Parts: sequence; structure tokens; C-alpha cells
Amino acid sequence: IKTLPGKTDLTEKTFVEVDNIKLTKSNKNLEVKFHLSNQSEESRISGRLFTIFKHSNNLRIYPAPKNLNNIKFNEGEFFSIARFRKSLIPFKEINLNKTQLSESAVNIIIFSLEGDLIFDKHILVKDILGQE
Repeated sequence: IKTLPGKTDLTEKTFVEVDNIKLTKSNKNLEVKFHLSNQSEESRISGRLFTIFKHSNNLRIYPAPKNLNNIKFNEGEFFSIARFRKSLIPFKEINLNKTQLSESAVNIIIFSLEGDLIFDKHILVKDILGQE
């Protein structure tokens, strides 16, 4: 995912947080649910969100980019929150058994509207399933 030249990795500061992560599988569809909360000192924070589901050597990106070889930060899902919002990210046609699913991972990446990286979290699916 490409940012604009001169933009910064601000993940050391806490602007947003992702918690209460859940994963639901029905038939060949997978839903990743989580709470996105404003941790900044601002009354409202806005940005662009990507959720990536990784299994084996495959990547599924939500929202689907126009060009996999040139993903731009502003193609992410827009959000603007005062306190928190519930997010539901659908991935369709994921045909994995329970073992394959537990060996997968979810990555949540968030950019500011200016293109700075403000959040990047890698979560193993087995850890999500272990919480439920």
C-alpha cells in the first residue's frame, strides 16, 4: 500500500485502537468484526482503513483495490469517529477448513486523510478464535 512521498509512520503514537475482534465463518463467507475507537486528543478522527486477510500465500484486501500492484492509501474505507464505531468487514468465497483458518492472519492498517500511517496491527486468527 503506497503512501504519498514525505508522509510519516505515526504508529508509535496512539490515534486509534482496534479491539473486541471477532471472526465469523458461514459457508464460504468470513466476517471480521471489531471496534474502532478514537484515542487521540481530537474530538473526531477520520481516515482510511484497510483490512487484509492472509492465508497460505493468498491475500484478500477490503476494500478491494483497483490495482493490486499499486494500492493507494486513499482507496481504503473512509471513516470518521468521535468515540468509536463497530466495523464489519466481509470476505466472500473463502473456502478454508478450521485448521487452515486458524493458520491465517488479519492485518488492519489505517491511514490519516493526509496519508500518514497511524495504525498497523497484525492478528493471528488462532488468537482471535482463542478469545471467543
